[in-house]
Amino acid sequence: METTTPDLTDFCLVLTPTLTAGARASEAIRKRFSFLTEATTSEVAAVVADLVESSVERRSRGPITVAIALDDGAIRGEVSDGSGLVPFELSIAH
Repeated sequence: METTTPDLTDFCLVLTPTLTAGARASEAIRKRFSFLTEATTSEVAAVVADLVESSVERRSRGPITVAIALDDGAIRGEVSDGSGLVPFELSIAH
């Protein structure tokens, strides 16, 4: 797995680039981060689903990797499809 930040280890998901990949990523995030507020979980799931769907639309031929880490006050992550890596960061409401 290629990541720009070696500590993105709280969550890692590898997906086949199919039309259902975004929904599968969203569901996995909702389950893994269910301890967060519903609003935060929904926001992370939506961002990741959009990034995964964009990768599928670009016709990624290899697997799509999602890596996420929680920090104090933020969720950092990245979506990689072999042809590019897209980082993201979202605030966690306290």
